[in-house]
Parts: sequence; structure tokens; C-alpha cells
Amino acid sequence: MPTTKSIPISKTKIIVPHRRPELLSRPRLLESLKALLDNKLILLSAPAGYGKTSLLIDLAHNINMPVCWLSLDLLDRDPQRFMAYLIAALAEQFPEVGEASRLQLNRLKSIEHDAESFLVTLTNELYDCVENDFLLIIEDFHLLDDVPVISILLNRFLELVVENCHILLSSRTLPSLDDVTLMVAREQVAGLSHAELAFLPREVQALYAQNFHQHLSDETAQEFVEQTSGWITGMVLSNLPDMPRVSGVDTFVYLGKQVLDQQPPHVREFLLRTSLPEEFSADFCETTLGPFYTERQNWYELLSLILEKNLFVLPLGSDGRWLRYHHLFREFLQTRLREERPHEVNPILERMVKAYEKAGEWEKAYFTCKQLNDLDALAGVVERAGAAMLQNALVTLEGWINSLPPVLVRTRPGLVSLRGPILALKGNLQESNDLLDKAVAIYRKNRDVAGLTLALIRLANTLRFMIN
Repeated sequence: MPTTKSIPISKTKIIVPHRRPELLSRPRLLESLKALLDNKLILLSAPAGYGKTSLLIDLAHNINMPVCWLSLDLLDRDPQRFMAYLIAALAEQFPEVGEASRLQLNRLKSIEHDAESFLVTLTNELYDCVENDFLLIIEDFHLLDDVPVISILLNRFLELVVENCHILLSSRTLPSLDDVTLMVAREQVAGLSHAELAFLPREVQALYAQNFHQHLSDETAQEFVEQTSGWITGMVLSNLPDMPRVSGVDTFVYLGKQVLDQQPPHVREFLLRTSLPEEFSADFCETTLGPFYTERQNWYELLSLILEKNLFVLPLGSDGRWLRYHHLFREFLQTRLREERPHEVNPILERMVKAYEKAGEWEKAYFTCKQLNDLDALAGVVERAGAAMLQNALVTLEGWINSLPPVLVRTRPGLVSLRGPILALKGNLQESNDLLDKAVAIYRKNRDVAGLTLALIRLANTLRFMIN
């Protein structure tokens, strides 16, 4: 039997981000959160730009219990990937966790039938391996909150895990977990909302003194708070140091006039082109952006420059090789890229797909390819991902296949060939045999030796199961 491989895990999503010098510590909120850590579930709910992530980073660096960290993104809407990252976040602090549950997850055939067994295994591992209290921070849960199966999985995890596990969900909305009301009745839930997270005048003064070396009078700080309701990102974007006060200006207009258009042409160009990936590094830029330039670029110099200019970019991981833009700035840059350089969007996305495929990051390849609105290209990604994902992400792979138009699923031999082993693993052996016979016939007609060989191997496995 081939060795089972785990879903690829990006370390930058499961480690506590570095505490940057410009992060303002907010003692009143730190103390409030610390006082809530006895609860099983802590909710941190506020719109974008209220300082949730900064507060969580500060908390993680200022408490004595172990902290497991998970930063979510849109790719984590796939339940198998979400659970893989949940295990990885826990195992980052507790390496013994995940030995059994990871193997079980990689062999998952059905969320509906296998999730309970998986969650029992995972929570049993936590019970056996972790004695003391610990905090699990899940950031940006709003990205997944409208995926019912993930809310159900997390809700069940909360039910099964013992009291030494404290889960802090950071979200722009209140999570829709079925048992929250019951947990409130049991006094197991507490949290902070945007009303508590809103900056107070004295905190605005402290921020400007620390990061911008500016003194704000009590009256000015109070006015800032009143105009923005304590929304610190809006405040900073509208009042950058050494720039005129901007009031009542659309954030995107402001970012265009006062940030993007103030950059030298080569930096402006680089900012726009790097807005499509969620994260980028020098090597990634060379692969995806290199063909746009007639001369080889010093990507490290460009990365260092946008960091030095504090262009709403965050270094990831302990070495800071990968960068990510603040989501508001990235959204703005993407809008401008599509307005000014629409002809560049698809070529960049296509190279991103190839880069992710080469790295074996099939979920990113699939998610990126979907943006091309090319169903044949998307089907090709699914076919190429198939061999690896049959081993470690069967449920995800089946979902991808089922989301394609039926005509493609029935006529592309690569997809027909993939559906065969999926059905065999579910016990539908005759249907598997029929599909693989069909794939073999198409490959023979097309004289595709590689595809034919793979389909015959899969057919042989199905026949072996039928005989046994």
C-alpha cells in the first residue's frame, strides 16, 4: 500500500505571529481577556480594522499558558483542510497530538459518516497528551462561519474537548454555533465586542506617540474617536503622519491618492502585481511575475522596500520571508489591478496555479484556478491533483469533482478514472468497475499510455476488492 501523505501545511498559519515593535499594548483589553480565559469559549467579535489581531498577538505573548494559533483563509472552507489545520495548530504546541487523528483524517471517506469518529480520536489524543490548560486561538472565523459543516464540526469539537481547552474565536460576526446558547447557560462562554475594542482617546494618543512620534491633544484625540467610533484602521488610514487631515474621504480613494500614487512607478507596479496571492516571497515573485520584466529583478530588495515604507504589509513566520498585505489594502490593490492592467490578471493567476501545483499545494492551485473561470483548466487541476488527494484528501477531491459540470465529469477520462477508486473506497465496486472500464476504453482510443496505465492499475485494485 502506498505511503499516506498529509495535506500540506503552511507554518505561517499555525504559529503565533511575531510581536512587532509598532504594536500598541492595550492593558485594559489584555486584562479583560485574561479574566475570560477560564471559559471554554471566548468570542472576540468586531468589524475589520478594530485591532483584533494585534490584541490576540499581544495576548499570546503575555499569558503563561500554551497558545495554539490558527489563522484561517478562504481555502479553509473545505472541511478536510480545516480539520488538517486544526490538528496542525494543536500539534505545533503538543507534538504528540495528531498521530492517530491525522492518519484517520487522511483516510476520510465521508464527512457525514466519519467526522464523529475523527473528532473522538482527536479529543481523546488531547485528553491523553495535554494535562494543563491551553488556549486555542482561531482567527478570522467569519470566513468559514457560513459553511454549515464546519460550524457543526467545531460545535462538536467544543462538546467533546475537556475543560482544559479554551477556544478563542476571532470573527467579524458572531459565530453561528448550535450550542452557544447552552454554553452561555452553563457559564462557559464570554467575549468582547466592537464596543469594548473601540479605541479610547487615551489609546489613540498612545498609538500616535509610540508609532508616529506625534502628540495629540485631548481634544483632537476625542474628535478622532467621535468621527470614527474608535475604528482605528479608518483613523490611521485617514490621518497618516506628515499628511494632511482627511475627513469623510472614501478609503479606496484615499489609498489611491495618498499611498499607491505616491510610490515610484516600479514600486507601484510591484504592489499591484503582488495583490493577487494571499502570501508572496521572493522566489514566488520570480516564478509568477518574472516574465513581465525584461531584466531580472531584485525581489528581496523590493520586499524590503515595501516593509520599510510600512505599506500595509505583514511579515509572516520567524524569518519573515513571506509577506501578506492588510486585507483592506490588498482588496484595494486588486481593484486597481483589474481596472488598470486587466490583461495581466489571468497570466499571473495561471502562473500562480503552476507554482502551487509544483509545490504540491493543490487546494491553493484549485482555488486560484477557479478565478480564471476556465472549467477545462479547473478540470485539469483536479485530474493532476487526483493521485495525491486520493491518498490524503478524498472528501475534498470528491467535492471538487462533483462541483464540475456533469458533461466534463462524464467525458474527461481523467475524471472518470478518479471517480472509480472513490466509489470503490465507498464500497460501490460494480459502479467503480464500470467507470474504470470506460476510462480504459477512452485512453486506449486516444493512445494515452500514461492515463491508460493509471486507469488499469485502479481497475485492478477494484477487481481485487470484488474478488475478495
